Amino acid sequence: MILWLLACQTVEPPVPRPAQLLSLTPTTMTTPDGTLHGGEVVSFHQQTAADVALGPGLYTLSVLAGATDVNGEPGVLEAHVGDERVASLSVPPGSPRWIEAVFGMARPTFATLHLRFTNDHHDADGDRNLRLDRVRLTRTAAPPPEQRAAQLRDSLAGSNLVLISLDTLRPDHLSAYGYHRETSPNIDALAASGVRLDGATAASHWTAPSHATLLSGLHPSEHGVTTDAARMSPDVTTLAEVLSEAGWRTGGFTGSYFVTELLGLRQGFETWAEQPAPCSEGFAAAIDWMQAQEAPFFLFAHTYQTHAPYSPPPPNDRMFTPAGPLPKRAVTGQFRSPGPPPTPAELEALIGLYDGEIRTADDCVGELVEALGERRDRTLVVITSDHGEQFMEHGGFGHGRLLPVLLRVPLILSHPLLRTAADAALSQPTGAVDVVPTLLDLLGVEPPPGLSGQSLVPMMTGTPRPSPVAFSSSSVRGEHAALRDSSGHFVRLADGERLLESDPVLGEHDALHSADPARLDAYRSALADWQASTPLRATPHVADFSDESLEALRALGYLRAE
Repeated sequence: MILWLLACQTVEPPVPRPAQLLSLTPTTMTTPDGTLHGGEVVSFHQQTAADVALGPGLYTLSVLAGATDVNGEPGVLEAHVGDERVASLSVPPGSPRWIEAVFGMARPTFATLHLRFTNDHHDADGDRNLRLDRVRLTRTAAPPPEQRAAQLRDSLAGSNLVLISLDTLRPDHLSAYGYHRETSPNIDALAASGVRLDGATAASHWTAPSHATLLSGLHPSEHGVTTDAARMSPDVTTLAEVLSEAGWRTGGFTGSYFVTELLGLRQGFETWAEQPAPCSEGFAAAIDWMQAQEAPFFLFAHTYQTHAPYSPPPPNDRMFTPAGPLPKRAVTGQFRSPGPPPTPAELEALIGLYDGEIRTADDCVGELVEALGERRDRTLVVITSDHGEQFMEHGGFGHGRLLPVLLRVPLILSHPLLRTAADAALSQPTGAVDVVPTLLDLLGVEPPPGLSGQSLVPMMTGTPRPSPVAFSSSSVRGEHAALRDSSGHFVRLADGERLLESDPVLGEHDALHSADPARLDAYRSALADWQASTPLRATPHVADFSDESLEALRALGYLRAE
C-alpha cells in the first residue's frame, strides 16, 4: 500500500522563520472512518500563511499517526524531497500518536516534500491501514555529535555497499570539488546527497599498494603489497571477508593488471571478474551481478577509464579539448622521461582528454547508480581513487613519485539518509586506512582486530580528530614516505626531503628551506615513529604476471620496454 501526500512546494532563498515551519491537517478522506486502505489517498493543505523554504540545516518531521494491523506490526511512513527519501518513521499500531524523525538538507531546494505510507506486508484483504491526523515540520538545532553519530549508524546499518574506484582520478578535476569544467554531474549528485571528505589521502602513488589498503584497512608495509609485483599476505583480513562472514554477498569487478587476483586482492569476494575494457563494459558486468543479488550486497567496481593513455569516446573526446587537430603526443601520452616535456599546446590538449575520460567514467557511475533503482535508498555508494595524476606540477607527468598532487584523492560517501546526521564537507586529513573501519562502522559490522585506521563517523558528525595526520608510502622505484597534516605535506623521497604547502599566490611550493627547524624535526620524528610502528608483517609474495599482462602494463606506462 502506498500513500502519497503533497505537503508543500519549496522556494528559494530560505527566510528566517519561527521554529514551526509547517502545520498540516487532512482536508479530504476517502473513507468515512478517517482511515486509509490499500490504494486510497488523503490530501492536505497548508495552514501557515507564508511560503516555506527548505534551506540547509536539520529538520524535525512530526506526525500524529497510527496503523491498524491484524498482526500488530507497525507501518512505515517515508518523507521524500523530490525523488529522494530523507526520513523514515515507524508508525506503531493502535490509536494515533506523535512520532518524529530528523532529516538534513545540504542546500536550498525547489523540490516538493512528499509523505508516503508503505505497507510492504499487506495481503489481498488490505489488513493494514493508516490514520494520519496531523503533520508538523520544524527547523531544529543540530543534536550533540554523539547523537548524530548514533542516528547515522542506525540509518545505514545493514545497507548495501557499492565501492567505486576510478583509477588515477584527481579530485580537483571534479566539478563537485569546484573544477571549472562540468566533468562529473553524476558524482556531483552523489556528493550533494552525502559527505565529501576533502582531506582524503591515498596510501601510495601506485595502484596496487593503494587498492590493497583500500580493501584491507592496513598500510602497505602491513598488507605486504609494497612493490609492482608483491602479493597481499594471506594472513590479512579484507573488507570483503568481513562482510561476507556477516552475510553480505560480495562481488568485485576490476580493470585487471594491478587490481588483480594475482596480487591477492580477490580475498573475500565470492564473484570476481577482471576485464581490461572501458568502464561501459566493466560496469555493465557489475550491474548484471548487482541486479541478481538480494540485499545486502557489497559491490567493488574499479576502472582504468581515467588512466593514461587518454582516449575518451565521442562526444567526450572533444568536449574539453581545443578546436582543431590534436597534437599527436597528446593523444598517445608519451611524455614520461626520457624525452622532452609537453609543449603548452600539448598539455592543454592532454588535460582536455583527461577531463573527457572523467566525464566518461562519470557516465558509467550514473548508469550504475541508476541501476540500483528502488534499492538506492538502502545502498551506501562510495566514490574514491587510488592516486592522482601529475600534469607537469613539480616538473613531472604521470604518477611516479610520492607527491601531494598524486596523494590527494576524492572520497565521497553517499546515501539518501547520510546528510541527516553528517556534515556535508570535511577538510581534516584522513588516510586510506580509515575507509574500511568507517564503512564497517556505518554498516553495523564489527571490525577485525588490528586495523591501522579509525572510523571517521565521529568526525563526520561533529567531533574533530585531534591532530589529524595521514601517512603514505611506496617502495616502488625507491623508498618514499610522506605525512599530511593541516599545514601541508612532508615528503621523504630517495633524493631528499620536501615540505609542500599551498599558497593563494605561490600555489603549491616547497617551503623546506624557510620552515622552522623544530617543525621539520617533528615531521621527521613522526615519520620515523610511524614506520617503526608499522613493520612489514610478512615477507611479500611475488606475483607471476603473464607475458600478455606485462605487455599491457608497459602500454599503461608502469613498466619500461626492454
